[in-house]
Amino acid sequence: YTLRNGSGEESTARVSVTVSISDETPKPTATLASTATATATATATPTMTATATVVSTLAPTATATLPAGIGLEVVQVNSASDDVNQEEVLLIDGNPFIWAGRGNAASTLTGLRFNAVDVPAGAVITDAYLELYSPADQWIQLDLIFRGDLSANSQPFSSSLPGSRPRTFAAVGYSANVYNITGWVSFSGLTGIVQEIVNQSGWTSGNSLALLIDGLGSDWARKFYVAYELNPLQAARLVIR
Repeated sequence: YTLRNGSGEESTARVSVTVSISDETPKPTATLASTATATATATATPTMTATATVVSTLAPTATATLPAGIGLEVVQVNSASDDVNQEEVLLIDGNPFIWAGRGNAASTLTGLRFNAVDVPAGAVITDAYLELYSPADQWIQLDLIFRGDLSANSQPFSSSLPGSRPRTFAAVGYSANVYNITGWVSFSGLTGIVQEIVNQSGWTSGNSLALLIDGLGSDWARKFYVAYELNPLQAARLVIR
């Protein structure tokens, strides 16, 4: 990522991160690609795969980017209360699996909170994606909308329901009917969401951020993923460049 001072001058920061990752080879089968090219007028044009729709995008406010591999941050859910589901006003926590998609309620969502995110204020995000671990082969239509908790330091879900929180303007839609085999599944195109969160005036390196994933589609159209309670090494992780 890139840092800017008050005069607009930019400097490059390198962050070294050591992450313990399952030795299974990631085998994502459904991804969403959404890229934005920053310009002097701070506008962005999203591009998408055939099965994904960008609901809205946030134009970066900076004009500089970094090559891939610079400023890499990988942060993983590190608490049993930070990966939850919500149906209507019921918070569902403490299970070995979380799910993304629709349950049997009019309003269903997934909340994922990441702590100690080492991204400084003023950083320009060039890429961000979510990885979830599928515990078994799964095949069902999945329709989701990704947003972020519009907070400069997201609080635990025990303090307020994820569905009651202000959302980021940036939102990314996902729609796919694909076969996921056991292993890591990647959901890409989350750059604008993370950028909007770290652009807030109260953001500082080490704060927490949360992703809020609304489930759409028909009842029971959902897929299950490993929760922190079952295996911390396979809990949800967020990759930021």
